[in-house]
Amino acid sequence: MAKPFLLLSAVLVLNGLVSQKAEADEFDWTDLKFAAGVGVNYTGIGASAGYTFDNTYLSASSGIMSNTDRYGELFGVGVSYQRTDLLQQLLDVSNKHALGLYAGSLGSEVTTRLRNGSTYWRADSMLGLAATYNYFFNGIEQSGFHVGFFTGYSFSDVENTSTTGVQIGYRF
Repeated sequence: MAKPFLLLSAVLVLNGLVSQKAEADEFDWTDLKFAAGVGVNYTGIGASAGYTFDNTYLSASSGIMSNTDRYGELFGVGVSYQRTDLLQQLLDVSNKHALGLYAGSLGSEVTTRLRNGSTYWRADSMLGLAATYNYFFNGIEQSGFHVGFFTGYSFSDVENTSTTGVQIGYRF
């Protein structure tokens, strides 16, 4: 029951942030960015669409989290929020450094069920939250490559786990 609530909450928060921007300024579609890459900001190997404004990048992503012969492809979705002005204020660095949060599919679990003498296996995505850092080589407002890392915590009815990893992507 917590999975849908977490994802819905994250979407509502992002919707509020975008709505706040839309009220302050007219929505500029040229700030809409598409990206592809590997990592939590892409929900595995995937793509994202996001909106850039005032040192902030909001995005929604979808990707393939795993692919096995036994369980097939496992897809996931997520939302992320990144800001470049936080490190600028603390460390006096350029706007190429972004700190962020991610909510969505983060990891996978396999459950086993025994029915009528047969064993059934099933893979499901786990929902979670992650803190992210990204370095945008051309700045957050421009197209180009970025690299970063993340650390997160995912949970389900069966298990809870933490995860850490790297990410790389290209924004068009």
